[in-house]
Amino acid sequence: MQIQSNGRAEAAVKSAKRVLRGNIGADGNLDTDKATLALMQYHNTPLWDINKSPAQLATGRQLRNGVPTIAQKLMVNKFWGQTLRQRERQMGQQHEKIIQQRGNARQRHPLAPGSSVLVQDQQTKTWNRTGTVVENKDNRQYLIRLQGSGRISLRTREHLRPGNSPTTSDRQGDNSQLMDEVPLTPTPQSPPPPRSPGKRKPRPPRWLDDYIV
Repeated sequence: MQIQSNGRAEAAVKSAKRVLRGNIGADGNLDTDKATLALMQYHNTPLWDINKSPAQLATGRQLRNGVPTIAQKLMVNKFWGQTLRQRERQMGQQHEKIIQQRGNARQRHPLAPGSSVLVQDQQTKTWNRTGTVVENKDNRQYLIRLQGSGRISLRTREHLRPGNSPTTSDRQGDNSQLMDEVPLTPTPQSPPPPRSPGKRKPRPPRWLDDYIV
């Protein structure tokens, strides 16, 4: 298998050299019409072992080039089109599954400035410190004034819980009695209004004008 694959790679390199030989510019530039037509012709040439061209393997049809051809070869192969639609449906189902999994995650309510919160110790993972929200930052981060020391600490919403004071179970590492569903003070910021759907109609790109389905 390895010897056969090496032979295919060597044959591909030789084919690329033959395509580019004599079709490049005087200064070695590949941005020429001759090189483009040569590559296009190679993509439309059937391979000797499978009787399919690289264009048919990639797009399910022949590409339009300077050589006249019948319209039937420019149409997408039926089997290739069915396979493409099946893969697109599978990708769509996988995308919806990911959206549902993310949507089912628990959403933590935002904290308003001045709210009393419990702060998790990053080393012991216990909720044994209290503080007051000073400022809301981007990416769900908050500036917290810690009770006692008065030091300002930057914490994320994941490490903050609404509350007044830590309980004995928190000091022992049991956090089961503290939940995020504690009522919060109303935030002064109102949610943004829902965006109305645009009136612009989607249209395929111009480079698909010659794509015959």
